[in-house]
Amino acid sequence: MFAFLCFLSENDRCILSFSLSQVAWLMDTRIGQYLGSQPVLALTGLMFSAMAALPVGLFLSFALVTIVMSAVGFIFFEGMCVMVSKTMFYLLPFKKKKKKKKRLFL
Repeated sequence: MFAFLCFLSENDRCILSFSLSQVAWLMDTRIGQYLGSQPVLALTGLMFSAMAALPVGLFLSFALVTIVMSAVGFIFFEGMCVMVSKTMFYLLPFKKKKKKKKRLFL
């Protein structure tokens, strides 16, 4: 009942594992019966999906890294702009207004 089909890597760890009930359920469907009768087509589809996963994975990882780096760069850039503007604001020479003395005339 809990038998597993396991694809092993070089260090004998499972990369993909499927229980036999999952494989039996797949083979009972129309697609599973068709692919069981056409093993070359099944192997072609398996190889195509495996080879297509590499460029898609590289693109998604590149897109994720680009988004994260642009967000971090934007935060640093905004912080730098705020720091420079505050520094310039504090360095501006402000003239203090002289208070006028109130004179009372009687």
